Amino acid sequence: MTGTENKIETIEKEDVVDNLETKEDNKPKVDMDKLAALKEMAAKKRAVEEAPKEQVEEGDVPIKIVEERKRSLNFGVIGSGQGGSRVAEQWYKLGYPTIVCNTAEQDLSTIELPSKQKLFLDFGLGGCAKDTSLGEAAAEAYSNVISDAVEKYISDCHAFIFCTSLGGGSGSGSVSPILNILARFGKPVIVMGILPKNSEDAQSKDNSYKALSKLTKFVDEGKVDNIIIIDNAKVESVYSWVSPFNFFSVANKASVETLEVFNTLSRRPSEGVKILDSNEFGKILIDGKGFTVYGQIEIENFEDDEMAIATSIVESLNGNLLASGFDVKGAKYAGFIISGSESSWDKVPSSSLDYAQHMIMDSCDSPSIFHGIYKDDSKDGKLRVYSIFSGLGLPTSRVEQLKNESQQKMELAKKKDVERKLAIKVDVGDEVVNKTEMIRNKIQQKASSFNKLNSGLVQDRRK
Repeated sequence: MTGTENKIETIEKEDVVDNLETKEDNKPKVDMDKLAALKEMAAKKRAVEEAPKEQVEEGDVPIKIVEERKRSLNFGVIGSGQGGSRVAEQWYKLGYPTIVCNTAEQDLSTIELPSKQKLFLDFGLGGCAKDTSLGEAAAEAYSNVISDAVEKYISDCHAFIFCTSLGGGSGSGSVSPILNILARFGKPVIVMGILPKNSEDAQSKDNSYKALSKLTKFVDEGKVDNIIIIDNAKVESVYSWVSPFNFFSVANKASVETLEVFNTLSRRPSEGVKILDSNEFGKILIDGKGFTVYGQIEIENFEDDEMAIATSIVESLNGNLLASGFDVKGAKYAGFIISGSESSWDKVPSSSLDYAQHMIMDSCDSPSIFHGIYKDDSKDGKLRVYSIFSGLGLPTSRVEQLKNESQQKMELAKKKDVERKLAIKVDVGDEVVNKTEMIRNKIQQKASSFNKLNSGLVQDRRK
């Protein structure tokens, strides 16, 4: 064997190949035609990827995440009604595949989604005027259209999120038809239900009360895995500084922000600290089989005070949640994340986290509590605490409030209806207006100055 052959043999034993030919037979080790074909395929793929977006035609395929993000769960989102569509729009802006539907075309026109993902349920005059029976009938009539859109645009997901305003006609009315459609796909279903502000009318509160009853039945039937309550009455107090014109945009953003933090951070590597991982987040969100609330707080002035974080959490834990009336001690699962910049963490005494964790655990009293500690890129020097509680029972006090207010106002409305009917009731046969009203009118007329003035001028012409 020559020195050259010894050299080649040594190289091959080290599994380092930098020549496609052997000395032995002078034949290529790979098929050059196949290699050329692969190179051509790679060149075409690069050309497509590097082409400006407007040059690449949009195929009729399910919507994918717009921006590549590392998340624990990919949600397929559907919004119904004006309020539900607005919340769904926030999910779309984060890159989640989304569709919306409404009976009011003018409300759909302002939602920032591609037109093909906005379903106009053309039913009646347009809109439901808070009549849930119209909303339900419209969703039933368009059930095939909704089902096709779900299949086409959002079915490639881990779980569905159904966003709806429980007080509206289109959103609240469509609850049963849409949840029955989603159940057929065999994936976990999460409902984001929006409760009305305190200042809203009795019909909205009555719709919400009845919709909550429907949702609990869907949980019992196994068609809904989680009900997230966003209570605008509570959000209004948490964000009291927001102007009326900006309230709903701030509320809608807040309703998705905390979940997005959990969904992204739970996928992030540990960086040497405790993380709340993807399985833990999935368990909190999917396995609760009840109601869920969440929120966030910001903490500052925590330097050199090992109790500062724990104190802030205790003072704000319930106050920062986006719904009221829940007893968080009854949670099946609880999770919290504390996040801050590296410079902020450098100022935190190590014992602070021990106190904070114990206080959160004591507040929720849950058998399963998951938490994570993370660094972020914030520049404001604050720490942020994100908390979530799932598997809760009905928010009893809030439900009772909705029930009582709706009943009181509905009874008042019925009383007005009765009075109105009495006031306009006409007996055509006797040509008599409501007798009580007729007697009252006669007395008033007889005592009036105008009647006294004219009494001497009236002539009896019956002779």
